[in-house]
Amino acid sequence: MAFFSLLGLMPPPVQGIEVMLTHLSLKGISFPEWIKELIKLDRYGAISKWPWFQNPIQKTDYWEALDLTERLIDWVEEEIENIEHSSNIFNGGDRA
Repeated sequence: MAFFSLLGLMPPPVQGIEVMLTHLSLKGISFPEWIKELIKLDRYGAISKWPWFQNPIQKTDYWEALDLTERLIDWVEEEIENIEHSSNIFNGGDRA
């Protein structure tokens, strides 16, 4: 949600990862192809809401979710730094 805010976008009313990625794509925001793997994480949101509809989470699923989340955080941090750097340049700062 903070990333949407930084980009000056309203998040979609539905909070699923696939919906958010589609929303960003329609707004012209590009992201690496691997980010589509995050759609797998949607099931963990569903598990917390409707645990009786899901199979138990396996250890490998847990580690995969952590790896994807860590990779996403690294990517978002890098994007934020790029946006802030670009903003600083356009505002007359950081002239090299």
